[in-house]
This record gives sequence, C-alpha cells and structure tokens, in this order.
Amino acid sequence: MEAIPIFSLAIAKQIAADIGKIRKCLITDLDNTLWGGILGDDGINGINLDPNDPIGESFLDFQKTLKLYKDRGVLLAVCSKNDPSIAKEVFQKHPNCILKTEDFSAFIADWEDKPINIQKIASQLNIGLDSLVFFDDNPAERDLVKKVLPMVQVIDVPEDPAEFSMALIRSHCFDWGQLTEEDLNRSETIRADRKRSELGAITLNYEDYLKALEMRISIAKALPHELNRFTQLINKTNQFNLRTRRYNESEITATATDSDKVLLRVTLQDKFSDYGIISAIILNLDRSRKNIFIDTWVMSCRVFKRGIEDEVMNYLIAFAKDNGFQTVEGEYICNPRNGLVADLYTRYGFKMVQQNDISKKYILNINDYVPCETWFNFELKGKES
Repeated sequence: MEAIPIFSLAIAKQIAADIGKIRKCLITDLDNTLWGGILGDDGINGINLDPNDPIGESFLDFQKTLKLYKDRGVLLAVCSKNDPSIAKEVFQKHPNCILKTEDFSAFIADWEDKPINIQKIASQLNIGLDSLVFFDDNPAERDLVKKVLPMVQVIDVPEDPAEFSMALIRSHCFDWGQLTEEDLNRSETIRADRKRSELGAITLNYEDYLKALEMRISIAKALPHELNRFTQLINKTNQFNLRTRRYNESEITATATDSDKVLLRVTLQDKFSDYGIISAIILNLDRSRKNIFIDTWVMSCRVFKRGIEDEVMNYLIAFAKDNGFQTVEGEYICNPRNGLVADLYTRYGFKMVQQNDISKKYILNINDYVPCETWFNFELKGKES
C-alpha cells in the first residue's frame, strides 16, 4: 500500500510526457542548496563543499546529481538572492565545486523576488513556466513561488541535504519517455542562442540578422533512424502545433510505410550550432482529389521567428506542384497553448471553409500561392519529389 502513491506518480509522469506535458528546466538556489553556508557571510573559502565532511559530501552528491541531469538534457538555472559579483566565483574558483558556470543555461543572482526572476529565466530560455521545476531549501521561498507561479513545480526540499538527490529523483519531474541527441545537446544549444542574441544586438535590422546567421535548412522525408526524434517532437511540442494530435513511435513507423502519407522532417544549422530536427510534418495524400491534407505540423520553439515556417510552406507548395496535386488543406484546432499559430494558414492565403467552436478548416489552390521570401542557404536544402 505504501508503494501505490509512488508507483502512481511515476506512471502519471510517463503519461504526461507522452502527451507533451514535460518539465525541461531545473531552477536551483545556491546557499544551503548547492553548498553549505551563506556565501555572502562565509566567503568562498568558508562554505562547506568538503568531501571529508558529511554535510559537505551531501552537497557534492547533490551537485553530481544535477550534473547527471544536465548531461541528459535537463536545463539548469540559478535563481538566488545573492551578491552577483561573487555568486559565480564558487563555480569558477572553488576547488571542490563539481558544477561550473557553463553548466547553467541561465544564471540570475540579485535581490529581486524569486517569482520575478523565475519569469525572467523562462523568458531567457524561451520556454513556458509550466516547463520549470524549482528547488530551494527555504520553505518561505518555496511557498511564495507556489502561490505566485502555481504552474511551476516546486520540490518539497527535505531539511537534510543528504536527501536532496533522492527528493529530486522521486519527484519524477524529468522522467521523459524518450531521450534523443537533441535532448543531450540542449544546454549547448542554449549557449549558442546567447551568441545569436549578441549578434542580433549589433546588426542593423532583423533581416540583416537572419542573413548573418548563415542558416542552412534541409527538408526531406524522415528516415528510419530519425523517427524517434520525429515522434518526440510531435508529442512534446505545444505552441507551434496546429492540431495537437499525438502519435506513439509504432504509429509513426507504420505511417512512414504508408504510400498515401509522407513524413517530412526539417533540420537546421546556423553559424553557431546544429539544431538537428526542429520540425515534423505529416501529409495525407488524396490522389483522386489531387489534394494534400496537412495532418500534423509542429516546430520547436527554439527556432521561432526565423522564417522556418515560410520556407516549409514554400516547400510544401512546390512538393504539391511537382507531384500533380492542385489543392492543400489544413486545420487549426484551438487549445490553450497554440494561439501562436491561430492565423498561420490565413497568412499564406488559405481560405477558411469550415468553422466551429474549437477548429477551423482551410484550403488553398496552389496556383494562388505567393512564395515567401526567406534567408536560407539553399545549397544544403533537401529536395523531395
């Protein structure tokens, strides 16, 4: 009987992950969370990270756990009320500190209220508040975050630091159903995003910025070894997701062999990093009607505002023409999180043909389509016929 709540939580987290409700980032405090003591009072040499002391050993164990989470794709962030001039020194100079500054995708140390800084972290990382987990030894801070930001999962941190790692593990916050290469490289991608932001700050306008990124795109049929990431992207994407239909990997594998369906994957590189697969599309081909229906179209939030969707639409219309189709149909099914794409089809000249309380259906005669201007390196763009 004692195991039933633990078992139920684990199963619930797996179900949530399968339908796209996953946590991506762990936000942690510093003092008495990653080390023993108060940095501002005790100084870098006075905090406890002593491997020969049971308390110091406990904090080092927790740092090891966070390092393992980071290495499997979890984003780490710091939200601490601390002196910003010395907060990073522990990670840079303390000989026993396991975590380093570069392990954190966001780092905020100041005297602002934590709910405010948590929202800043979400904005910096371009992820939703419901993707965040908060770990802080101070019960008052935890209670404040629970009240102000109920969508953030707050870990009930035990008093004994020796139990920190187990408390995080038993929360099952990061029990993802699938783990891909893109997950493992997520922290590197975030650091590359910072470099892009710096580039954006020095370019004259947004068009110049996009050109300066030297983006290289590939659009092609998904290969067997890409289906795991293809499936994961469909199931974890909520914002740029027109119909929010979910598929398991066996369904995607079966769909890939169906002659009346086409699975397209989009990959992206720029001068800073390789994103891998960032968009997944499933097309239903109705040859008798010479029509293509866009069953699924999702795209990672990491590449918003790059013109990816414009290039994909250019490609889809070209694909339709090359294969003798005359019309393309799409559907938008509204949910609380995909308002970003509510008007996507109308932007490309689609006409609405049906509407109810939650969905809209559209159709486009491909001869009426006006191609979008984009700024990609076309030499490396895949071509399918």
